[in-house]
Amino acid sequence: MEKYLILCVATCSTISLCFRFPSFDANKKLNAVGQSLPWVVTGIPVFFLARRMNRKKVLKQNEAIRDFAVEMAYHDGNERELVLCLKEYKKKLPRGRRNDMIDNYLAEYFKVKTVSLNTITNLASVFTLLKLDEVSAAKRLVAAGELLKSKPSSRSKCLFFGDRILKSPEALDALKPLRDMLASNYRRGGAEIVRVSQETMAEAAYKSIVAAAGPDQTSATPGYNILGISKDRAQEIFDEVASENFETTLQQQQRMMESSKEELVTKKDDPKSEGGGGDEVDVMKQVLEENSAEDLEKSKEKKAPAELSIYECETCGYTLFPSSGRDFKFFPDDFVCPECQAPKDKFVQKKQNIDS
Repeated sequence: MEKYLILCVATCSTISLCFRFPSFDANKKLNAVGQSLPWVVTGIPVFFLARRMNRKKVLKQNEAIRDFAVEMAYHDGNERELVLCLKEYKKKLPRGRRNDMIDNYLAEYFKVKTVSLNTITNLASVFTLLKLDEVSAAKRLVAAGELLKSKPSSRSKCLFFGDRILKSPEALDALKPLRDMLASNYRRGGAEIVRVSQETMAEAAYKSIVAAAGPDQTSATPGYNILGISKDRAQEIFDEVASENFETTLQQQQRMMESSKEELVTKKDDPKSEGGGGDEVDVMKQVLEENSAEDLEKSKEKKAPAELSIYECETCGYTLFPSSGRDFKFFPDDFVCPECQAPKDKFVQKKQNIDS
């Protein structure tokens, strides 16, 4: 394409020079124009055709990069499939698009994956597969963060994984632009909010790990060091989950639903009562009659502690998990939702925790 453009420019320049210098007589000028005109007429359409073909080529490459990102994220943890996928798309795409492949894969990974020990170790393995040193991996994480501009929660995971996988001071320093991106979402106290958010993400993930390991444990579940949690804090979280019978929030919610169903199941009348024992009673009415206002108030009080650990944006559903003891009052008055920029008063306290 560049060759045709140079040819067209040279031809037009030749015609211009012919008419600029008087030493060229009229016949020579006409001959020069006649010789150059076919090149101009042919070259211009070829130039635009080549540019159009190049655009189609780039679009096709971009589509292949998106497919690569989705497939790599889908085969997470399957080393054999990851190797095959990488080999296949290296053949499809030029060497100059390798960074684009990695950046889009990382962005897709943080969109669809949750924080866990498996996902952290799997991504570390992929960095090895891609033959990235720690500083190069940090640069690619920052580039992926740029692609996640409209997804602050995914961008937060990008920083979280980078901080847990990369160890060298140079690599951690290379992550600073990503940390600054997240802090820039807040007008005040951004760096501290980002720090608390990262700690909360780690603690929520560890709670899930402890609950999944079950009740046959006597001390803190292994893996807290990978998440960046101290041993003392891990023991505190372990004790908290143990006090809840090692149930995840989802299990607690399911148990409460089952309990509600049992209360609302159809019961039989007493055989001695009027109408006999075969008649079904209105269970909802019976529950309302038996539960006094005092019982309802006690029920609310029992649920109150669980309500302090989660706040949800009414506008977009973005969820915050303030750490125990900090509560939502830690966040400044000008705090806004990272997802939709809604003000702080749009966050409402929920009755149930939601695991990450």
